[in-house]
Amino acid sequence: MFKCLLKNSPVNVGANRVCLLLSIVAMTAMVTGCAHKTDGQAILARITPNHPRLMMTTNTMATIKLNLPNDPWLDQRYRSQKKRADRILNEPVSNYQLHGRDGLVDTSRQVLERVATLALVYRMEGDRKYLDRCWLELDAAARFPDWGPRQFLDTAELTAAFAIAYDWLHDAWTDGQRRMIRESIIHRGLKPGLAAYADQRWPQQVDNHNTVNNGGLILGALAVADEAPEIAGKILVRALASDPYSLSQFAPDGAWPEGPMYWGYATEYESMSLDALETACGTDFGLGDVPGVAQGGWFPLYDNGPVDGTFNYGDANEDHEIRSGPQLLWMAHRFHDPRFAQYERDFPNGRVTALDVIWGAGLEHQPWQTITTDRYFRGVELATMRDGWDKPNGWFIGFKAGSNDIGHAHLDVGSFVLETKGVRWAIDLGPDDPDLPGYSQNDDEEQRWTYYRLRAEGHNALVINPGSGPDQNRLGAGKITSFTSTPAGVELTANLTGVYPAANQVIRSLSFVRGKSVKINDAIHMRQTGEVWWFLQTRAEAKPSADGRKFSH
Repeated sequence: MFKCLLKNSPVNVGANRVCLLLSIVAMTAMVTGCAHKTDGQAILARITPNHPRLMMTTNTMATIKLNLPNDPWLDQRYRSQKKRADRILNEPVSNYQLHGRDGLVDTSRQVLERVATLALVYRMEGDRKYLDRCWLELDAAARFPDWGPRQFLDTAELTAAFAIAYDWLHDAWTDGQRRMIRESIIHRGLKPGLAAYADQRWPQQVDNHNTVNNGGLILGALAVADEAPEIAGKILVRALASDPYSLSQFAPDGAWPEGPMYWGYATEYESMSLDALETACGTDFGLGDVPGVAQGGWFPLYDNGPVDGTFNYGDANEDHEIRSGPQLLWMAHRFHDPRFAQYERDFPNGRVTALDVIWGAGLEHQPWQTITTDRYFRGVELATMRDGWDKPNGWFIGFKAGSNDIGHAHLDVGSFVLETKGVRWAIDLGPDDPDLPGYSQNDDEEQRWTYYRLRAEGHNALVINPGSGPDQNRLGAGKITSFTSTPAGVELTANLTGVYPAANQVIRSLSFVRGKSVKINDAIHMRQTGEVWWFLQTRAEAKPSADGRKFSH
């Protein structure tokens, strides 16, 4: 059972009226050489006429086959894909099925995963049964009544699936099959995409929708650029101008504001689209040089705890799994850091795992455990710390300040998780059911903040003068003002004043002594007499002492 603990008595600390102004500076990505400074014809002129050209090339296949006999990890990953492809042979084709607010996206993702797996295995094995089953999947999806009536994510993922099928299997399809796949990409993907750049919000948004939608459209445009140059050029110009809006959110240190689950989603499409640009055009037009993008691989390494999964802030599920993904392999290659590759080899956990084989073959990898144990990610205002990388029963603490005014945010400024002895004692409950009335930030914001899991009281955070409304300023932010890591431990201080309008100042400090203890200290200067509650979410059976000042397990 989840428990909310430690109600404090009312606090009256006088009339200290320190005023603190917190400002959120919006970053505008300045990417020299991006496609918004290049016309469509110049982009099209760079595209190789050869297929395959999206992430996979003929050289890629040769590299995979060369390395399989001598790389047990690669052999295991390919064997896993082969087994998956064999299972797909006996599964029914994907059918059109809407799932609540998520619409068609679950089906779209399934089609993408199946197509990538079947296409890879066909190119490796040459057995037509994989090609024929891939065709059945595509034919079924092409007959869907639509490709995403509720959100463009559905359209983008199906466009990506069809683009991979068209490109990776280009020489295996008949003329009629190629025509059907190509027309589906153009009429169900690119044309709605071109309209979306003109009349939807996501092209200027700074969240995963921007990255995924642009990524799917980039893949689609690159796949059919020879046969449909006009619309492909228009899509590429717009996508490469839009992409920096979301990529800018990695700055300056590589963390993702929407949390670890959406880091995985965004970086998956970031990696696929930027790599496809590189293999098709010989350049990613500077997108990989957007500040912070090169640092993105560090985020999962530090956000993962030793045993119980990620520090799952925001709308990230408490899934108890180490979060990584094949995108770390791409990052290792693109940003020349083989430590990312070794981490993915140690903890493979991705959705489109055909990419493990494609990006992992022949890739240099080096131990990552020599990196520092603690890290502060600026901008997102996230910090994690631990005893060491080789201590599964050691201490791990994740702390978050940051902004409440971002996609998938909870009112969790100042919250933390704590893990030691193989148990996560202070937990993050994760998201609630997204189909609840008013849950989306695009709906009634006031109703969203009535759900316990999204409120400050549903986190390991302070609540001042509790009531039925939002219990932190939903437009406010906090900032880590000092972070000092030494061999003995970590000292951290965060100013949380921006989310507590009833206080002149709220400072939360964290002191971590490696292998021994964590101390949380809160200094609150109220505007007037009020009530302060201190919340902790835990699965433990906590027992109060006689005086109510201590708890034990």
